[in-house]
Order: sequence, then C-alpha cells, then structure tokens
Amino acid sequence: MLVQSGVETKNISHAEQEILRQLEEVRNGNFDGSELSAAKLSLCNSYRTLSDSLDGLEAWYLSQAFRPNVKSPENEAELVQAVAREEVMNAARKITLDTVYCLEGSGVEA
Repeated sequence: MLVQSGVETKNISHAEQEILRQLEEVRNGNFDGSELSAAKLSLCNSYRTLSDSLDGLEAWYLSQAFRPNVKSPENEAELVQAVAREEVMNAARKITLDTVYCLEGSGVEA
C-alpha cells in the first residue's frame, strides 16, 4: 500500500502520525458502511475508466501479463464490490510501515 500526501515541511511528522493512526482505526474496524462503500465506489470507478483510453487499457493488461489469471478491469471491480468489512480489517492488520520518503522544496520558486 502506498500513501501519498502533500504537507508543509513542518507538518511531516504530524502527517505520518495521523496516517498511522487512521490505519490503526481501520485495523480496529472503526469505519462505517458508508466509508467502505465510498472506497469501493472510488476503486471501481478507477477500474471502469481504464477503458476510456488505450494507454489505460495497455497499462492494465501489461500489469496482468505475469498473473496466473488475467482479469479485466470489470472483473476486478466486481471483486472489489464483494470485499467484506472483515477482509479490509484483516488486510490492514498485515500492513507495516516500511519506508517514509519526503520530497522537500527549496522554498525558492523557479
């Protein structure tokens, strides 16, 4: 899992702590059905819009090339819709912090 966030340099530590806190909330099941539905909808919309461009479809099927069972974006969206709350919680429990990478500007505009 990757988390990207734009924050002011002075707030980097606070942002990291908040991201980890929110992960802990998911692990503990502290999210409601509407949040899960919104997350599923967002993912499914991303899958469905892949067919809007040849580049999107090409990237999708290239990423599927080495998988044992190639799935279409539509098939993947169906699988996302079937994910249960407990599965999300169990997946969140397997996530550990690996790398924190920060890009900081010089403060001088180009």
